[in-house]
Amino acid sequence: MSGSLKALLVGGPMYDPLYTRLAEFEVIQDLRVETVVAPTHPDLNEQIEAEFASGGASYDLISTHTKYAPSQKQWLTPLDDDLDEGELEPFTPRTLELARIDGSLYSVPRNLDVKLLLYRTDFMEDKPSSWEALLESATRLRSDNIYGFAFPGKESGLFGHFFELQAMAGGTMFEDEGPPAPRLDDEAGRWALGLLKDLYERASPPETPDWHYDEVAACFREGRAAMSTDWPGGFYTYLDPDQSAVVDRFDVALYPEGPAGRHIYSSSHTFAIPATVSDRPAAIELLRFLTSRESQAHEARLGTLPARSDSLQDVRSEARPFAERRWNLLERAQEAALVPPKHANYPAVEDAIWEGIREALLGNKSVDVVRKGGMLKNRVVDPSSRRTLGGTGLSVSPLCVGCAPLGDMPETFDYSVDEDRARETLRAVLDSQINFLDTAASYGDGESERRIGGMLEEMGGLPEGVVLATKADRDLTTGDFSGEQMRRSVERSLRLLGMDRLQLVYLHDPEHESFDHMMSHGGPVEVLTGLKEEGVIQNLGVAGGPIDLMIRFVETDLFEAVITHNRYTLVNRTADPLFDIAEERGVAALNAAPYGSGILAKGPDAYARYQYREAPKEMVERVRAMQGACREFDVPLAAAALQFSLKDPRIISTIVGMSRPERVKQTLDLATRPIPPELWERIDALASPNG
Repeated sequence: MSGSLKALLVGGPMYDPLYTRLAEFEVIQDLRVETVVAPTHPDLNEQIEAEFASGGASYDLISTHTKYAPSQKQWLTPLDDDLDEGELEPFTPRTLELARIDGSLYSVPRNLDVKLLLYRTDFMEDKPSSWEALLESATRLRSDNIYGFAFPGKESGLFGHFFELQAMAGGTMFEDEGPPAPRLDDEAGRWALGLLKDLYERASPPETPDWHYDEVAACFREGRAAMSTDWPGGFYTYLDPDQSAVVDRFDVALYPEGPAGRHIYSSSHTFAIPATVSDRPAAIELLRFLTSRESQAHEARLGTLPARSDSLQDVRSEARPFAERRWNLLERAQEAALVPPKHANYPAVEDAIWEGIREALLGNKSVDVVRKGGMLKNRVVDPSSRRTLGGTGLSVSPLCVGCAPLGDMPETFDYSVDEDRARETLRAVLDSQINFLDTAASYGDGESERRIGGMLEEMGGLPEGVVLATKADRDLTTGDFSGEQMRRSVERSLRLLGMDRLQLVYLHDPEHESFDHMMSHGGPVEVLTGLKEEGVIQNLGVAGGPIDLMIRFVETDLFEAVITHNRYTLVNRTADPLFDIAEERGVAALNAAPYGSGILAKGPDAYARYQYREAPKEMVERVRAMQGACREFDVPLAAAALQFSLKDPRIISTIVGMSRPERVKQTLDLATRPIPPELWERIDALASPNG
């Protein structure tokens, strides 16, 4: 075997020592290893994203991390056929499970990260037992020369501190299943964020918001902090007299406990083989070498908690009393390990959270604004993810296809859609990441439902996992909006769609009659509720215009879902209180028409209409200004309009009308187009507070 390999590796004091062994590998295998080393893991993530997404990557092996690997899965290759069970047996079950994605092994673990508390024995007689005690000691020890507690104030380091502190207060940031959707509006989040803010203001370096792990470690090593936390890999630097001023003046301990016990943010660094590998057998040999018993023992002697049991056994057999006590503490810390979810969208969620917390530390946002989810404004939504639709039990994509245009409604949309185009569009939708369709009895006076029904008949029924919602309508000819008309509307929908029962039916446009009429004995709501009790309808919703009226219906607690349209866009935010109330009541909120019928997709010069009528001059000017801001950042106006709705954590799904098959991919591209925070700030400044 001869030639060369190229590896992209994470750098820094915790990781660089291993790479000194590569010279030995080059001699053994008679090949050269070219290394590209990113200074930190955030830098590594950016480099992977930039090079692999652009097609410019040419690596045979890369460093990655179990919490980030799912977002990089499309660039990685499974390893199950390359490594046998005997080779994997020395690795701890936890680290191997962390390295798997959807059951397949995509990387080989290097270590298991769990943090310990570092504290100065010349300042403190004993370690703090609680975080409140730590805050009290850190505040007391703070002086002109010493900081009480040093911690990272940005990126994954800041996220990790908040994540574990919230858990130690009894909070649960992520759901057990599904995409990462952090829940922060609770007392645990308030406690965690308040504690971090108190530590920063009363005990920590003013540079904290600019520090990652390496700066924090240097602060403690240089004798400028009384307490800190750190990953195991850099421990050797605290014991080296050439690097450390505190060699004989510090000790290690388990984390303090919170009100609900102890939790420690944890994951695993790994090595993976990317799809760009040019010599797979040689790359696998390099992977074996970097994760071998000898390599992991080499790192463990410097402090790392290895993923291999045999490597740990080798090092512990040589350990002196202080080192052995530290290994015992790390073993106990593993029992409190808190692992983030595996999901392709996780990195964006982590970024949004730490950015929001950092803003709170700096005083740019209140604790309440950050805690209530305002920090999620810049998150990227994964169109393939699924969300539970309120109390229905239905699992839907964050994008929902509005099928009104497929009913051929030129009087509304200014264009026609023939049946062939409608079917091609439906096929494109059902072949995509979107699993949610929305139609109504009134769309084309039944034509939308008829076309969908024909497509479903051709497919042998509604595909598994697809959710189809329709709406019960008044008689478009006579205006009849009685209870009996609701029954007739539902019966026709069943017939046109070719279904025995309907998953979700909305009371549609109830503003055409009074609220009292809708709620009357024998009226529309009572009949629809009865159809639900009969099993004809599985779930009941309400869809309409006036926000005050929609709130009244939501407050009856008779509906599982609510749709508003054209009232939550870049230029009209009047639905905001509806979403708050729906969230409080456990009612799934859906937002339709994020483009305002077209002006926010095409721009005011091409289509100066909002909600299918001429847009007011003041609105046209605001949209034109927003479009100009988007152009400065090379972002389509339509991407900002769509993501404004998608990013709101109160909105379960955003309904977008589609009339051509190519619109499906275009919409998915708009949904995932990166948008910088600076552009959102510009757009928010241009928005009218009154809608």
